[in-house]
Amino acid sequence: MTKPTRAHNDLVLSMCGLWQSDCDRLEAAASLASKCERAMLDATADAKKDAARAFRDAARVRDALADKLEMQARAIFRTKAKSLQGVAAKLAVALRENQPSPDDATPPWPDLRSVERDLTLLIAELA
Repeated sequence: MTKPTRAHNDLVLSMCGLWQSDCDRLEAAASLASKCERAMLDATADAKKDAARAFRDAARVRDALADKLEMQARAIFRTKAKSLQGVAAKLAVALRENQPSPDDATPPWPDLRSVERDLTLLIAELA
């Protein structure tokens, strides 16, 4: 019988951690782009050009991060998890990427969040 692979040998775990971090960065970039857009719409005629440039720059960063996240997610789901932690991390990515909101009550989201909680508890018990 082979020993279970330890989490530190699981590339998926690292990939998911990077994805989650980049997802946080995307949320911040989207918020900044939204603020810049509001500022552009509310700007005086004299400030419109600078406000439009700030919005374009913020939107470009937001869009680049969104594209990066999409590529990372595809790579995550093509890579085999080698630990329970990796499986749980992939589930967390799938939930964050696809559910309409973290507390959406529409099936299957509550059930999938329950599975994620169970996996997290089981992993903690094994540690």
